[in-house]
Amino acid sequence: MNIRAGGFQNVQLVGDKGRINFIGKDDSPITIEFPANQINDLIGVLAQADRQFRQQNPQEKLVFPAEWWEIGWHPDKMNVILSFRSKSQFEMSFQIHRDAAVRFREALSSMLGFVDSHHRKQ
Repeated sequence: MNIRAGGFQNVQLVGDKGRINFIGKDDSPITIEFPANQINDLIGVLAQADRQFRQQNPQEKLVFPAEWWEIGWHPDKMNVILSFRSKSQFEMSFQIHRDAAVRFREALSSMLGFVDSHHRKQ
């Protein structure tokens, strides 16, 4: 199967099946079908491919500009959920422990030039 560069067409969820549609290098349609309940597995496989790509190209990062984001508590109140959605409506959520969330806040504040009240610049 050879997919044309830029040949991604769309993703469909039909009943309990997911379909990813591409255009092949010979202009023929290519469809990959999978059980909808295995979307997380598919994301895991794509993450493995990304990791292998980055091992060969360490300066490259797969970046999705976020059009929307949300932060909320996990029901256990020990973890925070960070959710991001791209323009293509791809949404990914991450769970981090509340201690890591504090470090995340500190790192982000430092990057943006903010200083918390405990560490004032002189």
